Amino acid sequence: MENITTVQQPAVPVVAVPTSFIADVFKWMFAALGISAVVAWYFGNDPAYTSLLINETGMTTLGYVTIFAPLGFVLLMSFGFSKLSSTALIILFMVYSVIMGMSLSFIFNILIGYQRLYYHLHQNCYQECHLC
Repeated sequence: MENITTVQQPAVPVVAVPTSFIADVFKWMFAALGISAVVAWYFGNDPAYTSLLINETGMTTLGYVTIFAPLGFVLLMSFGFSKLSSTALIILFMVYSVIMGMSLSFIFNILIGYQRLYYHLHQNCYQECHLC
């Protein structure tokens, strides 16, 4: 017969996370998502705001900063989590959500541009040749 030995592993402690903590996290996420959406909508629909990011010759300095700043904010918040105060982290998170909205407006402008081009090409095709 085989000799079977059993090894008992130490129990893994189960840590209960209070539901109020989870609710607070979702509140902050919802607020940041709302801020990003509003800023993206304004920068995507208002030519005055869009001209701050893009001009006739290409992207402006603010446009380049807007593209690369979210990565910097994520790194700063990640590495400074234990060193920064909660107020500083909240301010960084809110500024991050504004910058993300500005950055997302680039994507919206590109998609809207392609949509308008597609519509324009198909309208001309329908009116001129009736072959499309």
